[in-house]
Amino acid sequence: MSNTHTGLPQGSCLSPLLFNIYISVITLALEEANIPYLIYADALVIFHSHKDLNQASFLLNHALSILASNLNKLHFSVVTHKCKVVIFTRKRRFVPLKLLLDGDPLPVVSEIQYLGLISDSNLRWKADIFQLTSFAYKWANLLRALVGSWWGSRPSSLLQVYKSIIRAKIEYGCCFFGSTALSHHKKLNSLQASCLRTALGSNTYLQYGHLSPTKNLS
Repeated sequence: MSNTHTGLPQGSCLSPLLFNIYISVITLALEEANIPYLIYADALVIFHSHKDLNQASFLLNHALSILASNLNKLHFSVVTHKCKVVIFTRKRRFVPLKLLLDGDPLPVVSEIQYLGLISDSNLRWKADIFQLTSFAYKWANLLRALVGSWWGSRPSSLLQVYKSIIRAKIEYGCCFFGSTALSHHKKLNSLQASCLRTALGSNTYLQYGHLSPTKNLS
């Protein structure tokens, strides 16, 4: 094993604390300039809400100039093509923003992923629900593989798999799904009902309307 002479070894418990202390200069600068932001570890989001898109662009470019200045002081370099800009609006036509970070233009996209949630520009959550259902279907197939009349797993064990993996994944971020289409709600509820039927060995005529209201996403 090699000895560490600079920095910290990978996985050190001090790494998150020292990183937060090191980048506190950035968050303090944003707060002093009254710039709204969200940050989790190294995932930083700067945002503005304004009816005038040109005014929003001006405010965001001002925020990015402050960010770039403090990043240079900390000797941080940012890969601009990994940074994304998304405009949350219901308008179909608008002039795209031109935002610059340290002189480099940032790409404008129609959807963005932050902390595991995919947000699209009209906040319909279609891409996130598609990814969510694809994940859940894979684990639903595992439940079916574990079911058997004489050799299968106990219903309590299958329910534990459903609750800890499938339902936990669905419930993460489901509080944002209020603006999505009703068909997406029905798809998620139908998927949950299918998993419960598999785990409990119930007949196929059991509908998701018989589930507890607290588990019904609609």
